[in-house]
Amino acid sequence: MRIERLPWEAVSGQIFHAQEPKPRKKWVQVGGWILSVVLMIFGVTTKFWVLSILGLLYLLALIMKKEIVVTKRGVETFYQMYITTQYEIWNWSELGYVLYEDRNKPGLTALLFNRGDRVKRLYFKNEDAVKIVEMVKADHPKVLTGEAEDYSNTDIKSKSRKKS
Repeated sequence: MRIERLPWEAVSGQIFHAQEPKPRKKWVQVGGWILSVVLMIFGVTTKFWVLSILGLLYLLALIMKKEIVVTKRGVETFYQMYITTQYEIWNWSELGYVLYEDRNKPGLTALLFNRGDRVKRLYFKNEDAVKIVEMVKADHPKVLTGEAEDYSNTDIKSKSRKKS
């Protein structure tokens, strides 16, 4: 079951795609395929049939596509497998803070998005990260923005909006 149209394609305005800071190496991909096939073969040929299920699930995890974007609606995540899809959105009204930090990744800046007790660290190109923070400051002034180092010694939950 493949979906050709992504949920944020109808959104007007800029769409910022999160970057993968450390993509899988080729040998890890190949090793994963080999491991999933070996697990399925062992599951079929031995009495440990549960290995076949684990091999199939690992195979599905290898072919899963995950896309995360920031739009004017919020942080949108879309997972797509052959058997199912999942869409999640963190609206700007639900977010407590958006902080940026330098994680020593050349050309990438990490942004921390907070909703309740959950925090997502997403990497964006440096120029996109600046545009995202500017957009948040202009359109959503209640969302706390700044540099993560400024809040490292304080209780940031007391400064961000609590979910009521």
